[in-house]
Amino acid sequence: AELKGCKISDSRIMSLVVKEGLFADGCSISKSKMHNFELRGKVSFLHSSMSSTTLKGIQIYELFKLTGMKLNNVELSSIQLSKNAILGMDFVEATNSRLENSTMEGFVLFEEAVLSKFVFKNVEFKDMVDFEDSNLNNVRFENVIFHDLAIFEGAKLHKCSFKNVVFKKPVKSRNAKLSKTTFEQTTFPRDGGFNKDY
Repeated sequence: AELKGCKISDSRIMSLVVKEGLFADGCSISKSKMHNFELRGKVSFLHSSMSSTTLKGIQIYELFKLTGMKLNNVELSSIQLSKNAILGMDFVEATNSRLENSTMEGFVLFEEAVLSKFVFKNVEFKDMVDFEDSNLNNVRFENVIFHDLAIFEGAKLHKCSFKNVVFKKPVKSRNAKLSKTTFEQTTFPRDGGFNKDY
């Protein structure tokens, strides 16, 4: 299915199964609740926007791509990413939003994403997560486990905080820039945390 320029507002969409592909471009979703989705095919929302909306109980089996999307006041909760699946969260702008109570068995991509006042809470990344060249401002990581590689190469972190965070593999942070960023009860492997130069 293909959607272009659609607008969804003040809606409740529950228990949806997407078996084939879904491609949406230039869509707007606001003041809505989207709960208990099974995404079995490739689903892409490109250059779209989402505000004051809750996505909860989303199961991703292949690909869920939010490239170039703008988020404001969005709650992503109980997201289950299957092994070998991909979640593309390379937002052009995401503010006052959160990802929580989620388990990511597959690859998560935040490459070149712009996150401001974004919260990661009670999230387990079991595969690689890529923040390369991203811009993180006032981002909070709390009760987060990175089992595999966490890539922050070229990323800018300003006023970010890491609390009760575990990095089980060395952080790839070449050319990363950290300013006013704090680490509390956060553990790194012996052979590498963030570069000490920053």
